[in-house]
Amino acid sequence: CLDNGRSLPATLSPQIMGPILRDSLGFEGIVVTDALAMGAIVNEYGAGESAVQAFLAGSDLLLMPDDIGQAYNAMIEAVESGRIPMERLDRSVERLMALKQQAGLFAKREVDLDSIPAIVGRRAHQEVANEMARRSLTLVQRGPIDEMRSTRKRTALIIYGTESNLTIGSRLTAELRALGEGVQPFRLYPASGRASYDSAQSVIKRNSRVIIAASVRPAAGRGHIDLPEAMARLITRTDRRKPTILVSFGSPYLLSQLRGFRGSYLLAWQTVPAAERAVAAALAGGAPIQGVLPITLSDQFPRGHSVQVPPQ
Repeated sequence: CLDNGRSLPATLSPQIMGPILRDSLGFEGIVVTDALAMGAIVNEYGAGESAVQAFLAGSDLLLMPDDIGQAYNAMIEAVESGRIPMERLDRSVERLMALKQQAGLFAKREVDLDSIPAIVGRRAHQEVANEMARRSLTLVQRGPIDEMRSTRKRTALIIYGTESNLTIGSRLTAELRALGEGVQPFRLYPASGRASYDSAQSVIKRNSRVIIAASVRPAAGRGHIDLPEAMARLITRTDRRKPTILVSFGSPYLLSQLRGFRGSYLLAWQTVPAAERAVAAALAGGAPIQGVLPITLSDQFPRGHSVQVPPQ
């Protein structure tokens, strides 16, 4: 109900969202919040009220409140005052207890750490992750994506990510090359200076078209998520000169910085190998793109907007 630091519209209040999840959508599983320490959430509601509203919205498990004491006391007060009915609290506790029982935690609370790779890394689990990544791809703005999918040309791949994520774009590069794309990658970071951006421009000039893969991730305490101004200028300048595809592996709100952007805008949502494989398959392999926006980006791109791309 609170996405990437942006407040839920008043028309979708917590009192409405709970019935939508459980009744209209028929969801019976456990609902877990994102980190409630996000700056915009805390600044708007406070640590205590944000926890209560998240619970009223249908959440069962409240993750990372900004102040655990305030969140705890606010929840106790909400239950004692009747704002949160005891039956509502009981249903969440029952779901959590059932999940723990299913996992065998009442019989054995410890986990054999040596067994994790054999379970988490299984092929069946990776295939589920790959399928989720493929189905979540959302094309917001069509741009030149059809030409990218139907032809093979020299392509500059400009990768932007933080210094803590040195692998972003590596899987995408390898997958695109395996699918026959002549890709020339170049990497930029938040600390990149003029010389690095000049080098990126040189790579762009040597290629017929451009893919920009950006990973702008949420950070605790920040109320907004932005590209560096130099990176935003590079994207808009490139878009005016060559067919450009912008892929976001993080924040979906990048278009707010890119006025007049005419290129393709593809949301992959996460910086994980499965997402990079999905993007490569969509751009060069002809896989379909069928995601629908779960949030509102602007009046032009409201919740429910989608650009459907069938398989080739």
